[in-house]
Amino acid sequence: MKAKRASRTQQHIHLAIVGPANSGKTFTGLRIARGLVGPAGRILVIDTEKGSASLYADEPDVAGTFDVMELETFSPAYYVEALELAASMGYDAVLVDGLSHAWAGPGGALEMVDVATAKDKSRNSWAAWRHVTPEHNRLINALGMAPYHLIATMRSKVEWIVEKDEKTG
Repeated sequence: MKAKRASRTQQHIHLAIVGPANSGKTFTGLRIARGLVGPAGRILVIDTEKGSASLYADEPDVAGTFDVMELETFSPAYYVEALELAASMGYDAVLVDGLSHAWAGPGGALEMVDVATAKDKSRNSWAAWRHVTPEHNRLINALGMAPYHLIATMRSKVEWIVEKDEKTG
């Protein structure tokens, strides 16, 4: 171990924006990304929402120009590949829109557990996690080590409560 004098250095923000569907996560993420990198900074959107980020293309009051990489499968390894590609291409900011699919989307961690459980003779879903957890951990590590400003959107679930209205029965 070694101690050294602390000095201020340039850091990259790693930020999560959480909200229900259609709550403005993409819009907000793009605005923050542009604010972080300035008018000439390069932004990449890793889009899992079927091109929804492109609705904001060339809108100067949102983010101006940005690039899009549309994911079609949501395995954690595929996200890691996209994050590494963004680093190799020198992007200043990356918006992962949305990260929730890596957990619950087609090919995501939960589906990976289901597939591994079905293949296992014991049908033990707890045992299946031994195959999925390392993939998920690689994604978490890639997010934490990203050499650019990173903004990830995540969907929150909405709880609905139905109450009986005393006036209408």
